[in-house]
Amino acid sequence: MKTVLIVDDEPDIRRGLRTALEADGYSVKEASDAAAARASLEKALPDLILLDIRLPGEDGFAFCRDLRSQPGWKALPVIFLTSGGQQSQKILGFELGADDYVVKPFSVPELLARVKAVIRRRSGELEEGIISDGAVTLNVPGRTLKVGGISVNLTAKEFDLLRLLMQKAGRVLSRNYLMETIWGREYEQSTRTIDQHVYLLRKALGKPGKRIVSVGTAGYKWEEE
Repeated sequence: MKTVLIVDDEPDIRRGLRTALEADGYSVKEASDAAAARASLEKALPDLILLDIRLPGEDGFAFCRDLRSQPGWKALPVIFLTSGGQQSQKILGFELGADDYVVKPFSVPELLARVKAVIRRRSGELEEGIISDGAVTLNVPGRTLKVGGISVNLTAKEFDLLRLLMQKAGRVLSRNYLMETIWGREYEQSTRTIDQHVYLLRKALGKPGKRIVSVGTAGYKWEEE
């Protein structure tokens, strides 16, 4: 049985989420703030965290940032819950390492579908190292790509760029985030480097390359089918 940790300071929301998740076959733990969430993580790791952004004291963004800095916790899947749907907040959430972002009020069936999708996707990455979406299949440990069953050669940076976009499918990733994540401390180059790599990656992928979408000045995303 998969376990979900709900981190939200509103008891009614926790109660409603618990009821829906347990009815769908999940084990549920609750925390009202970041401190209580850490105490829960120290005892046992869940399969996913539903994390409210507007927590008392340390907010959800700060808590997620800390999670991603901890070796034992950084791989935990996180879905942000928030009453604000501003694009800037969503981008920040994804840049901090969130796997998805759900705006309150939300449809319970939609939330359950997102929880299931994130857990399935993360479990597949951790257990098999395979990321597959439509005709595109990445073997992460083997660093190989197949499009429609045919092997396609990529440079190391092109592979890393595609892996990151597919892992965070549907999320807008800024050029700065992509540069810092893929190039790290080497990154003294212009973020135009990202645009050049996206161009080459689209060309290498052929028709599926159209799924790498430019979102104005915000960045790029891998469009889900």
